[in-house]
Amino acid sequence: MRRESSPNGEYVILVAGTLDQLGRQQQLLTRVLLVATPLIGLVTASVSWWVASSALRPVTIMAAQAEAITVRSADWRLDAPTVTDELGQLARAFNRLLNRLGTAAQRQRQFMADASHELRTPVSVIQTAAEVTLERLVREDWEYREALTIVNEQSTRLSRLVEDMFVLARADAGGHRLTKRPLYLDEIVAECVRAVSVVAAIRDIQFVTVLQPDVSVNADDGLLRQLVTNLLDNAVQYTPPGGSVTVAVSSDAASATLTVSDTGPGIPPGDRERVFERFVRLDPARSATSGAGLGLPIARWIAEQHDGTLTVEQHAGGGSLFVVRLPMKPHPSADAWTAASGTIRRDRDGPRT
Repeated sequence: MRRESSPNGEYVILVAGTLDQLGRQQQLLTRVLLVATPLIGLVTASVSWWVASSALRPVTIMAAQAEAITVRSADWRLDAPTVTDELGQLARAFNRLLNRLGTAAQRQRQFMADASHELRTPVSVIQTAAEVTLERLVREDWEYREALTIVNEQSTRLSRLVEDMFVLARADAGGHRLTKRPLYLDEIVAECVRAVSVVAAIRDIQFVTVLQPDVSVNADDGLLRQLVTNLLDNAVQYTPPGGSVTVAVSSDAASATLTVSDTGPGIPPGDRERVFERFVRLDPARSATSGAGLGLPIARWIAEQHDGTLTVEQHAGGGSLFVVRLPMKPHPSADAWTAASGTIRRDRDGPRT
């Protein structure tokens, strides 16, 4: 319908037609949609299910493989696709996780096996000494003294072994908190040398110290003393009677350096990293008198906890040369040192030879 105007007046043009054909087309379209829509939906759902199943089939396979992994099959790994899509990245990341867990589990099993072996020896010696002594109702005084001496030596070894294992267990669990404060490394080393020199004197081993004064570091007092003591004990154990152990402290602008060298048999180049593994002893014949092989691993862990390093380097004069490098702390004033550490410095004007 349209309105028009002319000189004769306004008029309306009206055009009309039947709607039967349009109605028939609408009915046809309705019937087609009623039939086609469910079919299209079914086909679409089927195709989508097939595509999704094909795409997620590797995930289903990996899930089944992961369910099959147990403690006895910890070396199994997932079949990682070679493609670089997200599924391949997921599989490879999961395999790397399994590798780390497998390594940790293997180290734990090895640690338990080695610890059991080390603990069994002193316990067996103590039990044997007690049984032999108690076989007869009456023994001489020297026999009881000898048995008690054996028990005391083995119980001391057992106590130290348990303490070292406790330190390593706390280190693995991340539960050992450091209490750092300003310390003079040369003073700590001098005190540790005096303590170990008692044992060294019995074996006719001489200590030679070259300690640079005022070498300050920010460290945990107890752990730093344990690091130094472990290195000194190791040097004394493997130095023959009549030999010497040289201890030196020096520093530069970046780090403080502690070196411990001895006149023992030395360490072959291929074993210089093995000595820092737990329960490793290069001379099995000395297992009855030496430690359990935990001193050097603990020493390296302490150095790393202080952002430092512990290495074995070539010694020109033979023997072993252990080098500890720790971050250097700027030298504080006397007032700042006393306020930070809560202690009073000793007289540092004594000889340094």
